[in-house]
Amino acid sequence: MKCRAVIARVRSDGWEGLQVGGTPPEPWMFGERLLSKVIRYRGDLEGFLDGLYTYEDKAWQRVGDPAGLMAPAGLKPADWLYLFDLAARTLTIHSGDGDTFLVVRFNERGRADPMNITRPPAPWGGLPVHDAWQQAAWLPELERVCRDVPPDDAVGDALAELLPDEPEHRVVWPRVPDAGYWPVRLGSRTLLYPTQAWRQETGWAQRSPNVLTLWRPPHQELQVSLTPSQLCEEVGLDEWAYELIRATWFARGGKGDLAYADQPFPMRRWNIVTQVRDPERELKAKGKKRKAGQVESRPVDCAGWQWQVLDWLRWGQLREG
Repeated sequence: MKCRAVIARVRSDGWEGLQVGGTPPEPWMFGERLLSKVIRYRGDLEGFLDGLYTYEDKAWQRVGDPAGLMAPAGLKPADWLYLFDLAARTLTIHSGDGDTFLVVRFNERGRADPMNITRPPAPWGGLPVHDAWQQAAWLPELERVCRDVPPDDAVGDALAELLPDEPEHRVVWPRVPDAGYWPVRLGSRTLLYPTQAWRQETGWAQRSPNVLTLWRPPHQELQVSLTPSQLCEEVGLDEWAYELIRATWFARGGKGDLAYADQPFPMRRWNIVTQVRDPERELKAKGKKRKAGQVESRPVDCAGWQWQVLDWLRWGQLREG
């Protein structure tokens, strides 16, 4: 969801805002621009806001681009609201979900208290790290998979080569209540990735994290490509990936005939017949493209399988003690 800045002023019936475009909307960037602008207006908050609402060039210079009026109902959770109260001479900065980020007070000359808006630490550093499995609904299935495909430290070593040089990384993931990380060793590095309960809560089964966004303290984020084809190319273990996904498929209740096809994902096969007796393995002949006696194959979509690879490696590490 795109993040927007909205400037508003208190009215008797609530507030009416102005959307701002062409500028980073976060308080430690856009908010700093507003503090600087109030100083330029020598503390004349009313004059500054009047200029914004009448679209004067002087008021909008170095602030951004006016992008239309905004009513409270139009505010989204990702937005930032900058609410001026002329009577109290304050600027209250809210996140779109209603939380108050900061209250700034201005003296008669426009000097702000606080004078600067400091960017807070990224939230990922404060989330707990669970050494043991926590609410792992996947664990019984994982154990069956690991008996069929024992974890291999060489895979962790190869995965480590895809990461930057820092000893520890945290995966950036949409936060939910009780979010937390599991640690997995990849060579000499540690990757903290979302617990199974966290992934389940955010609907991880509906996405494939082909790009991992990692947190580099205190504020920087970086992206690491982790598509199935690239991972297998880097690790050089297509057959291993096939065996892991195949075991995962059946452990989760999947059915049918799977075959290795020289690619990360297995192919599921159906025999084309004139009369279907086993719908898990047979499809009815249809037209010229599907004739009896042929075999039809489709890739198995095992969404989120990268997380299962990390679970697989971590299970082996926990078993080692």
